[in-house]
Amino acid sequence: MAQSKSYNRLMAGNRLYERRKQLGWSRGYVSEKVGKVEKYYADIERGSCGMSIETLIALSELYGLSMDYIIYGDPEGREEEITDRGEAVMNILKRLDPAEYECCLDMMLIFARRAEKPREQNAAGDVRRQNPA
Repeated sequence: MAQSKSYNRLMAGNRLYERRKQLGWSRGYVSEKVGKVEKYYADIERGSCGMSIETLIALSELYGLSMDYIIYGDPEGREEEITDRGEAVMNILKRLDPAEYECCLDMMLIFARRAEKPREQNAAGDVRRQNPA
């Protein structure tokens, strides 16, 4: 007979806390992105309260973690963790309001255009940008 999984709010909260810290996000940022007040999210991380299915789904999408991993700590569910930074950026972008979204796109475009500028390599093999004339 297969061993049943059990939900431990403290452990689930700790997994969320560890992922948030890994990403360098504040509780305020996460709670805003999932549409909850900061105290509620803090209580989830501390394990002092559970979360709704809607909140679980939102956190799973935001963090790029499977719901099984969040709830049970299933190591196989961790495979869904976003390792591609481009995909992580896209997940964040789709949660922004339209003005923030446009601003981020503008900044990325400016950076990408700057990165395309010609580069030169010195005798030591170091690459540096050419100075504009």
